[in-house]
Amino acid sequence: NSTSQSTAPAVTTLAASAVAPTKATLNATADPNGSVMAVYFEYGPTTAYGNVGATNTLASDLGDAHAVAQAITGLLPGTTLHFQAVAHNSLGTYFGGDLTFITPAAPPMLAAVPDQSVNVGSILLVTNTVTDANAPPRQITFSLGAGAPAGTSISTNGVFEWAPACEQGSTTNLITVWAVDNGTPALSNSVSFEVTVSACVRLTVGSSAVHIGNDTSVPVNLYSTVGLTNLSFSLATLAGRFGNWGIAASNPGLVTAAVQAPDASQPQFNFAVPSGHVLLGASSLGTISVQALATGNSAFAPLTVNSIVATASDNTQVGSVFVFPGRVVLIAAQPLLEASFTHGANPVVTLYGNPGSNYSVMSATNLSAPITWTTFTNFTLTTPVQFITPGPFTNQMEIFRALQQ
Repeated sequence: NSTSQSTAPAVTTLAASAVAPTKATLNATADPNGSVMAVYFEYGPTTAYGNVGATNTLASDLGDAHAVAQAITGLLPGTTLHFQAVAHNSLGTYFGGDLTFITPAAPPMLAAVPDQSVNVGSILLVTNTVTDANAPPRQITFSLGAGAPAGTSISTNGVFEWAPACEQGSTTNLITVWAVDNGTPALSNSVSFEVTVSACVRLTVGSSAVHIGNDTSVPVNLYSTVGLTNLSFSLATLAGRFGNWGIAASNPGLVTAAVQAPDASQPQFNFAVPSGHVLLGASSLGTISVQALATGNSAFAPLTVNSIVATASDNTQVGSVFVFPGRVVLIAAQPLLEASFTHGANPVVTLYGNPGSNYSVMSATNLSAPITWTTFTNFTLTTPVQFITPGPFTNQMEIFRALQQ
């Protein structure tokens, strides 16, 4: 076979396929017209061509029409580009096969986030990184996908934040972060990761008010996200003010509820369940009873939880236990006052005193001499505790006192 080289080559068609924001594939058919031929592509905005830098060669014996394909990368999203296929051999160069198309806009791309772990009582912060290849870059809005746990949030700059509550302990949670741009139509992308929350055990001791010389009691409640078989703790309080500590179990699942050192200022309480059972979720452990000794002045006696040990069903100890201490208000001859606020509203003054006694509650705005006390209420107590609402007060300090008449 001999080959004639009397005719220049010709490009007959040019089309694009697999067009993406930053890449596309060009497809051309070319007629070599009996000669060895090279085919390459040029492109650029409108008619400002630039060489793609890739060359495809066709042999002379491939026939009259042959396909050429070339993948190109590095294109700009949302850009109009003009392409041209060029056929070339020793007899000449043929420019033909014009093509113009627009690359689609690129959706925002979120960086992968590794799985996370967090302890109850701690704050987890995860910074999400987004890349926008469009020119100019679009405005990105972050949001959390459906099913995000209660208490989770994400900031305008993509920082995910979560401080899990005790009730969310011992869980694994799928978090999906969405990034949406402000294009028309809006484009979006997402990334997902798992957050594992540690186990949580929470012990709550109640409070009471009692006249000295009498008995009182406080409840003990437990919440656990892991099955417990044993629990022990001690209570620290004012020395010389209590005696005859006891515990009455109110949970039918308990096999043991005992107290050690019943006459000390730091008694220890022990709880256990029968074999094959666990303490899980919310439960009432029982009621701690104690005698307020008939000695000393009125006082707020804290019930501080110490030396707590929670044993799980696999015989391991739970690493962190949250405690809410209680207290006993000891009422002697002297009245006690306590101020508190509810949701930032007016203050509430609580008076602790002796039923049947008459009290005068007064207030002053400072303690500089001479002190001016203003009486705003007088009453006779019918119970050991009386709540008083003296406000409203605006941007000023208030000092309260109570006098027994």
